[in-house]
Amino acid sequence: MAFITVRVSKPSNRLIYINGDYSRPAGNSSGSFTVPTGGQIFETLTGDRRLDYRKKFRVRPSDTQVTVELDRVDPPEPI
Repeated sequence: MAFITVRVSKPSNRLIYINGDYSRPAGNSSGSFTVPTGGQIFETLTGDRRLDYRKKFRVRPSDTQVTVELDRVDPPEPI
């Protein structure tokens, strides 16, 4: 299994949750994340823990680095 670096270009300065693990954030969107190849879901939560940004994407073994821009979820959805 290969691992790829993912960078989030938008939204800025938000905690990122990966693949539905809302128990702890993976880090801040200003950083980068190392994830395995395959399907990924990056999300952010509002202060009242509702999804407000999300991006579903696939990381391929041939990728070396991926930059994603999360899409706004409007209205925010409960987790």
